[in-house]
Amino acid sequence: MKKIVLLLLSMSLLLCACGVKSNDSAGSNAAPEQNGIYKAGTYEGSAEGFGGTLTVSVTLSADKIEKVDVKSHQETEGIGTKAIDALPGEIVSKNSADVDIVSGATMSSKAIIAAVKDAMKEFLEEEPSTALADGVYPGEATGYQGPLKVEVTIADEKITDINVLENVETVGIGSKALEAIPKSIIENQSVAVDALSGATASSKAVLAAVTNALETAGADMSKYNIKPVVQKGEDKVVEADVVIIGAGGAGLTAAIEAKTQGASSVVVIEKMDITGGNTRMSGGEFAAPGNWVQLEQGIKNDSVEKFYNDVMKGGYNLGNPDLVRIIAEKALPTAEWLKDYVGIKFRDEQSWYGGHEVARTLWPVGDGPAYVDTLEGKARELGVEIYLQTEATELIQDASKKVTGVKALHKDGANYTFNANNGVIIATGGFGRNIEMREKYNTMWPTLDASIPSTNSPAITGDGIRMAMEIGANTVGMENIQLYPVNNPATGNYYYIDYARLNSTALLVNKEGKRFVNEKGTRDVISDATLKQTDSMVYEIIDANVVKEQELYETYAAEIEQCQKNGVLAIGTLEEVCAHFGVPAKAVKETIEHYNSLVDAGEDKDFGRTDNFNKIGEGPYFMFSSVVSVHHTMGGVQIDTDARVIDKDGNPIAGLYAAGEVTGGIHGGNRLGSVAVPDTAIFGRIAANSCLVGK
Repeated sequence: MKKIVLLLLSMSLLLCACGVKSNDSAGSNAAPEQNGIYKAGTYEGSAEGFGGTLTVSVTLSADKIEKVDVKSHQETEGIGTKAIDALPGEIVSKNSADVDIVSGATMSSKAIIAAVKDAMKEFLEEEPSTALADGVYPGEATGYQGPLKVEVTIADEKITDINVLENVETVGIGSKALEAIPKSIIENQSVAVDALSGATASSKAVLAAVTNALETAGADMSKYNIKPVVQKGEDKVVEADVVIIGAGGAGLTAAIEAKTQGASSVVVIEKMDITGGNTRMSGGEFAAPGNWVQLEQGIKNDSVEKFYNDVMKGGYNLGNPDLVRIIAEKALPTAEWLKDYVGIKFRDEQSWYGGHEVARTLWPVGDGPAYVDTLEGKARELGVEIYLQTEATELIQDASKKVTGVKALHKDGANYTFNANNGVIIATGGFGRNIEMREKYNTMWPTLDASIPSTNSPAITGDGIRMAMEIGANTVGMENIQLYPVNNPATGNYYYIDYARLNSTALLVNKEGKRFVNEKGTRDVISDATLKQTDSMVYEIIDANVVKEQELYETYAAEIEQCQKNGVLAIGTLEEVCAHFGVPAKAVKETIEHYNSLVDAGEDKDFGRTDNFNKIGEGPYFMFSSVVSVHHTMGGVQIDTDARVIDKDGNPIAGLYAAGEVTGGIHGGNRLGSVAVPDTAIFGRIAANSCLVGK
């Protein structure tokens, strides 16, 4: 009788738990138990989440899930972390891993559930596998900008086609993943393939949507979730006249110039899956005094000297005057070269950025992605070889200490040696994504630890600076690290709808509903003021007239929808938007009334604003929350006017050149908006010419 009671009790618990079975063996850390569903102990499991591997520990008693801890993860703060906060308790409460996913955090939820099941795999019932029926199955997920839908075709239990349907991923960034990831899934018959570096969020969305389709089809996911084994490639030795490290704006421009000026062979090494670096993620804005759009719009009061003075003043006169002079003098001819020779298409619009005396910024059609794709297309047309997934590891020097090449490691494990007949150009960008370097050199901000996000590409980790320092290169201005002031708390990246503030009228208020800064100030000024506000969180307010004038709905519909879903943007009456964020509407109303009275009086006595000094009108209003993010590192390797890298004794390192954000000394203590792209193009060309003539 006793045995019958125990048997019934075990069966009852079996139905309540997450498909578990009695098991005679236990993990090495399990304490022996004679009765019950589990063997008591703590077990670890892992699964792939949205941002990377997620690991959990699951503590079991004989018949219950006692505790679930997420030990490590890379999920997005405020999105994926909602699942991390909610699901462990839910799993314990239900004594089962078969719980509902958290809305808006699908991939993170599934990762937690899968990791828990992985930890408990010794005790889970194996469901019998059934043949997967041929057919076309729909799947969907949330991408970087919004909904993403796919159709997956199954034939003979194989994935034969993946058609990406509805999506709003960024053209030139996310769209690269939409092309590459389906091919990789089909080739490997697995949704455990690597994300496309440089387009991780969109990659993860495609993988999630295909997984959703397979689950809809009733697939045994264990068959389609096997990590592909990468076979080591063959080691290679590559000879070239010019070897360039980094395929961003500086590297691609240098490559084009080197081929144009007669180099027989030019090689570009890029560690990511796609080209572009930070330039691809930018708006591609290009400041140039006296440009053709200025003249068309009747702006005739600009000059090289004004531009020079603005850059020097904006950087607190810490920039190298000789290098800044080159930027000022060569900006316009370089913009014309990009337009007429490379094929960059610029809008018939002029933009303005804080710190510039006049509106002098050209804006490429298609922003940074189109700018980079045009550079890459021209480079390939000229015969430039681009090695993707190839990470430079060290510089090669001969007996005389001249740099003669680069050692690199391919993603497949192959060792590459690139020998450079003329020299090597470093164009790897700054170190905005390297938290250790940020903290090491930071003297400007209270902290630049992991709590401060970054707008940068994942590629921007200071590789070029490290390699150059290893052979004696000098660095300058490493402590000068720029924060961008208006960024989405859910992603850490800047808002495109913030162009309304840059190009028209908006207000910034703190949690108390008070204005605290000149909204047209430089990035460092606004960032510094933001960090001094409660919780370092502020809010931007845009009225209905500016929304219409700037065509925000027409231009940024996907961003608006996604921001509303993430809760970082509210649209409505002043009372409604303030209530959404818990900001006192009365204080905000008083702030707007006071600001409008200053406009009527013709002077901003509070913060000195003069640009777009217009009234805030009626709603419905846009109001969105904002945090600061690391945006640009002004410090880097020291170069001279020929883009030669300088050593600690003040001498050029033979055969080594640098261009772009990897260099220091140009922008001083702060970079003005729309000066980075001219910097990359101008010094990329200079580095190429110096390399070819052997300066």
